[in-house]
Amino acid sequence: VDGDVNGDGTIDVLDCMAVELATNGHTSFTGAYNAAANLVSDVNDTEGVIDANDLSKVVNIALGK
Repeated sequence: VDGDVNGDGTIDVLDCMAVELATNGHTSFTGAYNAAANLVSDVNDTEGVIDANDLSKVVNIALGK
C-alpha cells in the first residue's frame, strides 16, 4: 500500500516519521516497504532512494489529501 512503510495497514504519523528518517539517511527500507515509500519519480530520483518529495507524498496521504 502506498505510504504504509511499517505494514500495519494504515498510513499515519508513524509512517511519516519512518520516511523522514529514511530521507535523512538514518534508516532504509527494502522490498515492498521501499516501494511503499518511494512514491515520486523525478529527474533526480535514483532507484530506491527516498527523498523529500516522497516524504511530502506520504504526509499528504496520511492527511487525506
